[in-house]
Amino acid sequence: MGCGKILGVKKNADHSIQALLLRFAAQNVVRRMRRDRRIDWYPEYSKASGVMRIDQIPATRHDLRELIQNHYHLAALRSQIINISAAGACALLPDAPELKSLSADHGLMLYIISDGINLADATYVFLCKKIGITSSDAVDTLKLRMQFTHELNLRNSNSSLSWSEIANTGSSRLNRFIQDICCDEKESSYPEQI
Repeated sequence: MGCGKILGVKKNADHSIQALLLRFAAQNVVRRMRRDRRIDWYPEYSKASGVMRIDQIPATRHDLRELIQNHYHLAALRSQIINISAAGACALLPDAPELKSLSADHGLMLYIISDGINLADATYVFLCKKIGITSSDAVDTLKLRMQFTHELNLRNSNSSLSWSEIANTGSSRLNRFIQDICCDEKESSYPEQI
């Protein structure tokens, strides 16, 4: 990421670009390429979803349920997911000085409750870390980029919560969910056969 200049363009016989000769400014930021598909998020993809700042990680299912219910009923309209991948998300959050601080490492939690008979299969909960922040067009909000660090393991039958570390791999469950959304959209975009 940074400023650059195109010095030359090489085209093939079909006049498609085959190669570019580029010069980059001395100051730039190297960013890891995304390995996972990123999609724009729409509210109809789930029954409930959101991102919240947390002071401490919920320890029990009861704590988690209460935290999500309170957030959804009180602040769901003030925070929303913009886009998402198996490894992270970008969300719109209320502007807060703590979020702007580069040194602040406040806990973040993202949740998605999709349609499904089995709650364990339909619920996705992630602990996240902030990786970037930018201003937003909406008043008193910020765009926050985050990386998923831990995923809630809902298959654990204990009342205490179990978290799996996924910072290096992303969520395979969420990746399947995203692929299903993309397949559904692709199928619905084709006209019906008579």
